[in-house]
Amino acid sequence: MKIVLLLVVLVFFSACTSVDVNRIDGSKYHVKSLCIEENKDTTVLRLIEDAADTRGINTSIYREKLPVQCEYSLSYTTDYKWDLVSFLADAQFFIKKSDTEIATAKYHHYGGLDFSKFKDAESKLTPVLDSLFIDFKRVAKASDDKMLSNKYNSLREAKKLLDEGVITQEEFQREKAKFFANPN
Repeated sequence: MKIVLLLVVLVFFSACTSVDVNRIDGSKYHVKSLCIEENKDTTVLRLIEDAADTRGINTSIYREKLPVQCEYSLSYTTDYKWDLVSFLADAQFFIKKSDTEIATAKYHHYGGLDFSKFKDAESKLTPVLDSLFIDFKRVAKASDDKMLSNKYNSLREAKKLLDEGVITQEEFQREKAKFFANPN
């Protein structure tokens, strides 16, 4: 009886997370654009869009019927459970080329007293989505280029102000030091 009770307690306190990813074969499928079926879980939608965007894949959202121009599509489901607060317990992603499923990814948390279940959806699903799109190289985002451009423009502006006599050499050197001290 004690052994049975001990096993019941261990099962109750244990927890497990499973991830199963069948990635998109980048050598076979050259995904440049991905149509995503509208879903009420906009947090996960944003994560999908970010994962595709960082790999140079354009995304668009569709409702109900897949538009004719969409060669590749993605649909997903999510399920939240309750344990003191709501947490993401299950997420499934399905990618199709026309009517043929070409990739899937599944995340599932089995409960218990594992506090990782309370992590946000981003920390749970980013590794899953990264695995799904692993064959697609990351590309610099336009926003990254814009930030870098703004950084250089700030230094150029400081140099211009120095040349015009608006700021001193010392003030320019401080701006230049800030520029090289911060890599982003």
